[in-house]
Amino acid sequence: MKKFGTRWNVSAVVLLGLVLMVGCPSPQQGTDTEASNDTTAAAGPQDETTPSEAAEPSESAAEQSPSDSSMSADATTSEPAAEPPVTEADTTTEEPPAAVPEVVMGEVDRQTCKVFVGDAFPLDIELPRLDGDNATLQSLIGSKATLIVLFDAGQDAVSQLQAVNLLEDMQRDCFESYGDAGLGVVAVCEKADADAAQKPVDEAGAEYDVLLDPEGKLFDAVASEKLPRLYLLDAQGTILWLDIEYSNTTRTNLQQALKALFASDNPGTQE
Repeated sequence: MKKFGTRWNVSAVVLLGLVLMVGCPSPQQGTDTEASNDTTAAAGPQDETTPSEAAEPSESAAEQSPSDSSMSADATTSEPAAEPPVTEADTTTEEPPAAVPEVVMGEVDRQTCKVFVGDAFPLDIELPRLDGDNATLQSLIGSKATLIVLFDAGQDAVSQLQAVNLLEDMQRDCFESYGDAGLGVVAVCEKADADAAQKPVDEAGAEYDVLLDPEGKLFDAVASEKLPRLYLLDAQGTILWLDIEYSNTTRTNLQQALKALFASDNPGTQE
């Protein structure tokens, strides 16, 4: 009986030692656990997502319809639609056909004209050439048109220079530009002898016919006063255009008239 009691004591000691080694939860540990649980509850439920779930695309993205994908791709990658080609209006404006300018003249100047637009020019008058032979105006007209210029050789340096400029322009603008196309050019020096007329003719280099009217026979038939005078005739000798001076405007109008008459030949004029 004594031996049994001893063994019991040993077992009790061992059991007590195990209890001491393992230990029991202390009150502090319990408090910490409860505090942790309270904190978790206050923070609310957390989204528990596994790594596999994070790697997988969301169901809404996976179920996106092909049409939605196509629209998205078009919105991000397509370029703006090309605009239909715009047909530009032809900015090249054709010049209206040239026409013989209308002759506008004041009443005083008009009274100096014995013949006017639409009248027949007196082509039957015979005058001496600068070289001495006589010729009628009719024999000198061009096949398509004729320009007859009545001029004054000039009594001073200024008027002589004006005569040279006039004859020079007739050579360049008219005879050289339209002579081969059928334009006849005739210059008539009014009330001067051959020597007075020869000087401006030579200086101008005139190659067309030059007549002398020392007595003013032709001048008296077409005008009462004022020189120079220019008459543009058609092939029948009818006056198409005229002027009773020679200015830049006169030159421009004459060029326009010639351009209108010879448009089909298109020889061009020189400036």
